Amino acid sequence: MAVQAQQQFLDNPPLLCNNSGGSGLGWVDNRGGRSVDLHHFSPQQQQQAMVMASHSALANPQRDPVGFSCPPPSNKILSMDASYSLALQMEKQKREMDQFLCLQSERLRVALQQQMKEHLVSLMRRLESRASGLLRQKDEDLARASKKTAELEEYLKRAEAEGQTWQRIAMENEAMALSLKNTLDRVRDNACLSSAAAALALGDDAASCCDSSSAPSGPDGGGRGAEPDQGEGQAGRCRGCGSQDSCMLFMPCMHLCACKLCDPLLDSCPVCRSLKHGSIEVFLP
Repeated sequence: MAVQAQQQFLDNPPLLCNNSGGSGLGWVDNRGGRSVDLHHFSPQQQQQAMVMASHSALANPQRDPVGFSCPPPSNKILSMDASYSLALQMEKQKREMDQFLCLQSERLRVALQQQMKEHLVSLMRRLESRASGLLRQKDEDLARASKKTAELEEYLKRAEAEGQTWQRIAMENEAMALSLKNTLDRVRDNACLSSAAAALALGDDAASCCDSSSAPSGPDGGGRGAEPDQGEGQAGRCRGCGSQDSCMLFMPCMHLCACKLCDPLLDSCPVCRSLKHGSIEVFLP
């Protein structure tokens, strides 16, 4: 029923009037003269009916098809029409404003996303540049540390080799010092024995001199005793000049047989005739 009434309303616009003097509003059909209450329509349809009825009333102010009395358009109808038009205009502006705000919000969101993306890309580039610089610096530090480590290892190897060399030299010197000590002990013992032998020889010579003064002399001068061997009577003397004490120890035969003046003149040992490699001065007490 409501649909049929709406269709009739659209085909033949009604006249807006008071519903039998009541408080409600209604419309009067031009063909049948029926009065229809607007409460049967939705609010939007009621507003549309009011607008169309007001336009019809303005076009035909004295229209009375079926004998009903409809008052001429008044200020109230004009005010309602203006209010409705204003409401429609405000609603339209509100929708346009909402659409504009939605569009601007979407544009702002896209712009913010693009700006954030560009900011992140720039930040990543700066971080990548700094990271590459730090990595390059660390690589250089590592290379320098590796080079320094290699140099220290080489220095340590040389120090170990040098330490072993000095240790061998120290052992050789220690062995040489021990050999020299033993040689000096033997020389000291030989010197003591030579001194004792010389004292005994002097005693024998004195006794032989006393005996020879009383004995007759032979035809060949045999009254003189046989002279002792020069080498045996000069123990501890230089084998080169025979006048100075022996103080130079020949190497490597370890014979104490020359004085300091004759040592540069001798190329071999006077005792064993071995080649002299060097000599060491010995200080005897």
